[in-house]
Amino acid sequence: MFQDEEQYDAYDAEACEPLEEVQAAAQDLSQRFAARFYDALFSVAQAAEILQRLTSVEFAELQARQVRHLQSLLDPKLTREGHLEAAQKAGRAHALVGVDVLWLIDAYTIYQRDLSRMLEPVLSEPRQRERVMRVVGRRILLDLRGQVFSYRRIALQAAEAGSRIDQLIQGTANLSDLMRGAMAAICSVDGEISAFFARVDGCGTLQIEDSYGASGQRYHQAMMNGIAPKISVDENRPEGQGPGGRAWRSGRIVVSDAWAVEASTSPWKAIGADLGFRSGAAVPLTDEEGRSIALL
Repeated sequence: MFQDEEQYDAYDAEACEPLEEVQAAAQDLSQRFAARFYDALFSVAQAAEILQRLTSVEFAELQARQVRHLQSLLDPKLTREGHLEAAQKAGRAHALVGVDVLWLIDAYTIYQRDLSRMLEPVLSEPRQRERVMRVVGRRILLDLRGQVFSYRRIALQAAEAGSRIDQLIQGTANLSDLMRGAMAAICSVDGEISAFFARVDGCGTLQIEDSYGASGQRYHQAMMNGIAPKISVDENRPEGQGPGGRAWRSGRIVVSDAWAVEASTSPWKAIGADLGFRSGAAVPLTDEEGRSIALL
């Protein structure tokens, strides 16, 4: 996948030997760095906007994962294949929640600087520190390349999904087939994505006609079984205050950035937590006069 063969010497026995001497110090640095890193991110408006959507439990787990990830860069037992797999997984998560690649670069710049300072009392000989930093630098490069690979893959998948939907709009004869095709295209993008398609009945309730993805189908079934309330388009009902009801009435897309913490999703909070919902978008389909006729 990557042609830079020079990366291999960051994982062989000779290169990893000096890493054995810095393991205890690496754990302390990673923990201190994670705290500093997120303090710095909260001062950046775009980053803070994302982090504030996490619950306290989710944020604590995010910090813990960051510590483990940084520690792995100094792990003598880390393999190139294992590192590449972990980097691509991290890049996938970062891309899906909107983390800017430049933030990653800045973070690793800080990490390398702090690591160099920390190594001075741990490794007295400059040559030893240089060997460690050389290994870490090459591992960081592979880490960034693995993450960027995932960013590009997801961007390509999203573009392909958009293209498929454009083709469906031009060539599909009826709304139901269009929606089924659109849901399949959307859910082909990497990540755990689900969708449903609904139209309103005579009582102002959105009736789901089809769903896609395991969670989407379970959400659909929960509404059919009365476990979760159906979505209403009536603004005077709690079930009409969620993203779906608001999107229907306004004729505009309504995004729920953080399902678990937003008040408007309260009627569906329990089922959403059970299914692991992170965020959602209610997309109204309108006629030529701007009236909603269906909801995705």
